[in-house]
Amino acid sequence: MTIAYAVELAEPQAHIYRVTVTVPTPLEEQQVFSLPTWVPGSYMVRDMAGHIVSMKAVGDDVLLPVAKIDKSTWRVSTRGLSGELTMVYEVFAQDPSVRLAYLDNERAFFNPSSLLLCPLGFEKEPVTLDLINNGASAYKGWQVATGLKRDKSTKRWRFGRYLADSYESLIDCPVEMGNFKTLTFKAHGVRHDIVLSGHVPMFDEERLVADVKAACEHTIELFDPEGKKAPFKDYTFFLNLTASSYGGLEHANSTALIASFYDLPVTTTPKDDKGYQSLLTLFTHEYFHAWWVKRVKPAMFVPYDLSRETYTTLLWVFEGFTSFYDEKIVHEAGVVPTSAYARALGEAMTQHLSCTGRLRQTLAESSFDAWIKYYKPDGNRPNAVVSYYVKGGLVAMALDSQIRRMTKNERSLDDVLRYAYSQYVEAGTDYAGLDEDFIADLIWEATGVDVTEQLQAWVYGCQEPDYEQVLKSMGFTMKSEALPMIRSRLGVSVRSEGQEVIVTQVFDGTAAQAAGLAAGDRLVALDNVRVDSAQLEKMLARVPEDEPVSLYIFRDNILLPLVVTMGSARKDKVIVQAKKLVAKKGR
Repeated sequence: MTIAYAVELAEPQAHIYRVTVTVPTPLEEQQVFSLPTWVPGSYMVRDMAGHIVSMKAVGDDVLLPVAKIDKSTWRVSTRGLSGELTMVYEVFAQDPSVRLAYLDNERAFFNPSSLLLCPLGFEKEPVTLDLINNGASAYKGWQVATGLKRDKSTKRWRFGRYLADSYESLIDCPVEMGNFKTLTFKAHGVRHDIVLSGHVPMFDEERLVADVKAACEHTIELFDPEGKKAPFKDYTFFLNLTASSYGGLEHANSTALIASFYDLPVTTTPKDDKGYQSLLTLFTHEYFHAWWVKRVKPAMFVPYDLSRETYTTLLWVFEGFTSFYDEKIVHEAGVVPTSAYARALGEAMTQHLSCTGRLRQTLAESSFDAWIKYYKPDGNRPNAVVSYYVKGGLVAMALDSQIRRMTKNERSLDDVLRYAYSQYVEAGTDYAGLDEDFIADLIWEATGVDVTEQLQAWVYGCQEPDYEQVLKSMGFTMKSEALPMIRSRLGVSVRSEGQEVIVTQVFDGTAAQAAGLAAGDRLVALDNVRVDSAQLEKMLARVPEDEPVSLYIFRDNILLPLVVTMGSARKDKVIVQAKKLVAKKGR
């Protein structure tokens, strides 16, 4: 039996998709449908069903009763039904992120998990997806891009019928529709498409293709150095370009990215350009996930339970290792120079070491609590939460250094990745994922190095690796400098609204915390001078050390007087540099 879906661009101007799902032979008495509450790769319940605005069930040409069981589950009475059952519903789609669904007059994008109901009991049945264009002339030239297999009757880039072998495979393939631009290349014989939507300015297309290709080939070689074979027949990068967004979400043969069009390269963009580097690492990070989380994954994700939170302590392994390798790969692939790689390492270490959350939450706890903490930041986040991305990446770096040192550079973390991936390939459909307490054993089996003690300290405790020694083994040095005054002397992070300065976070042990500042406060005057966002750094530099000064704020539209006493600038910024080789003098 084949489950048939259809998604129609019903009212783009109103952001409305019309969706149908047809079950040829529904279950007797009742058929239950559900919509995921979260999307794999983004560990927060998002309750996609909240965007459904209307729903009906049709069978034997009559309306059938629909009862809602919970927030994302519906029951349809099928008693006496002799034929197929079709659910027809409309969904409001105006989420511009990579996670859910979007539709307007310019473009359409959706993760199927946010639109397509699953008929329970038929999750493993093959499915078809008909993509239906709006009949208006404005959408006549629109194209389609997706990782789904095309039906024989459907041409590449066209609306029509697409295929998947199960519901899980279906919802792992996002869909882009509109007047997008496409760049194509082959990496070790595999077709890769970069689909650019949003605002696409003129840029150096050849350079972007060449650099992304180099990173892709390096990743393929990392996991399969001999065969150089990718685990997919083709791959699609969906890149939505906006003024300032940044993020990505991995899929088995594609990834959805959102980034700033300012970060696209032009002919004059230097190789160490920070914006372009962040774009390349975004491509690489999500591409790396095609192996490391879409295939090799925690046992808790085999299979995914998208009806509720699925807890694992291993996000530091999958996101952290990936965060270490994304920068490493673009450097080793030759598209980012050593100076830029060193800068990125320093920024990661600064972000981590300057926040006291690392003293309170372990990496394992951070992974487990991602559902309630990491994706729900507040003003106290830097004091309570450690990033499984950032510290996970630093621990991966330290583990790589430890393995290389203990094996005299004959083994590395690369061997651990390859070994885990080979286990996945060997197991095939019987793959059960990585158990929560298996990482030390995995590293031992792959390299012969026992890191049990290190994992206990760095992952299940709040201790840190000896970063100076780790960096030294990599050919780098580190030193400390002061961050900008607002962070190093006052102790807050802020955002600006025009000339206004609004506190977003207050850091532990700082002058701001001692004075009673809180997230959301609007800074009005410092030492009786009106706070100006453009001049705040200079104003802070003029405040004497250890001398109380007045600070006026608005909190909930009420003017409050505070007194702040600032010491010297704290040196929380880590600078990483490549070692300079000193030429030996001749005799």
